[in-house]
Amino acid sequence: MVLLHSLDARAAAGVTRYSRELADALRTLGEPVQELRMRPWELPVGKRRVGGFVSMRLQGLLRPLRKRGVLHSTYHYAAHRRCDVATVHDLFPETRTAELGFAPVEVASMRRTTGRLLARKAHLVFVSQATRDSFLRMYPKADHDRLHVASPGIAGRFTPPPPGTRPHPAFKEGRFNVLCVADLNPRKRLDWLLEAALEVGDPGLSVVHAGPHTVRRPAWEQQRSRELPLERSLGTDGRFTCLGRLEDEALVAAYRSADLVVLPSLDEGFGFPPLEALACGTPVAVTDLPVFRETLGDQAARFRDAAGLARVLRGAMRARRPGEADRRRRHEWVMARHGWPAAARRLVDVYRAAERDSAAS
Repeated sequence: MVLLHSLDARAAAGVTRYSRELADALRTLGEPVQELRMRPWELPVGKRRVGGFVSMRLQGLLRPLRKRGVLHSTYHYAAHRRCDVATVHDLFPETRTAELGFAPVEVASMRRTTGRLLARKAHLVFVSQATRDSFLRMYPKADHDRLHVASPGIAGRFTPPPPGTRPHPAFKEGRFNVLCVADLNPRKRLDWLLEAALEVGDPGLSVVHAGPHTVRRPAWEQQRSRELPLERSLGTDGRFTCLGRLEDEALVAAYRSADLVVLPSLDEGFGFPPLEALACGTPVAVTDLPVFRETLGDQAARFRDAAGLARVLRGAMRARRPGEADRRRRHEWVMARHGWPAAARRLVDVYRAAERDSAAS
């Protein structure tokens, strides 16, 4: 029995989608799963939204009242006090505290949670080797044998478009459509893509942004103040479109319709959008980061700043558009390395290790 302690799995992105898809993949492997879903309740206080972590911890005090089997918390900063396994998606509240606008009291609370996990000798699952390496730089005394790398899976719905598929209506025929899938977090650097598109200056290039519109902290608002004038400059001739958060079907359609998917992030724990786009057969470009060298290999174009991204855009606009064989090759590459069946089996191996430790104690 796996007790999956996760964020509200009805939501569409990030940790919540990881939890939902992991539960389905485990059941496919024959693992009995019981989901314990939490919804973070937040209140607006000035320009900050607060209370999410506190509300999740309060819910964790009540569920599960009786622990059976392996208890896996899928977000280590809100881990259940009795969990055996916790997934570490990233460490940005600790590594980019001021940049992302986290308050010292928030970060101190998260660090205490991590300290409890280490003291209890819980098994930690890292979504990439890069994230594990970052964790060890911060917590060098952690037991290496309990720090596992088990990357998430890419869902089977991300496939190349069947013949005759109609493109998403936001993607304009006759233009080179560049898609960025990201929230408004400052580390996502949407402004780099906007600056690069303006530098290219080609009226045939359009930028489409998909992601939630919520500005959660003052630092996010400062980043938006840099992005909005750039969006307006592109939008005057219809070269910028903002779609907001997309549900599963619309997200797949957007990936399939794009000519290039760009993630200009300063840092990532894993990075779903480039792999999802590749699984749909679409070319991708990403910031030159260790995590992307790990997860994408030679399957992505890379850049280091807005000027480098402009060069990538120019090259992509000159390149031949991918044919059916190119799309199928990209899809097969992703699924062979990052499909959910293999990803779930890696988690099952961690569960068995946790069970052995529990039996030995």
